[in-house]
Amino acid sequence: MKFLFIQGVLFLFSVTLLIYLLSLDYFLPLTNGSINLYNVSTVLILLFVLVQSLISLVIFLLQKFLAFGWSDFPHHGIALKWGIIVASSLVVGLILHILGILIFPWSFLALLLVIILLTVI
Repeated sequence: MKFLFIQGVLFLFSVTLLIYLLSLDYFLPLTNGSINLYNVSTVLILLFVLVQSLISLVIFLLQKFLAFGWSDFPHHGIALKWGIIVASSLVVGLILHILGILIFPWSFLALLLVIILLTVI
């Protein structure tokens, strides 16, 4: 039950903070033609927390209701592991896109390939 509460609070916190920061006029990713690394890193960290908590919540609740039933709670390690894997893959793809190394659709294909390879291996 603590896992659900903590992941829910992290999700709400990151959504609220992202909405607030993106509504500000001076929170811009580019300043004077160069990338503002403080703003970009803040958004990337909040996106990591958001995606990780969302994926972990979805996987945990699917495990609970499909595999374990109403009375038992599954171990949170599997949900947390997949949440971290998907979130870190997404953030790495976004970083590579920001630096101009990968085009955005290709980074999602690479993310899908990494996830498939992790499930097979």
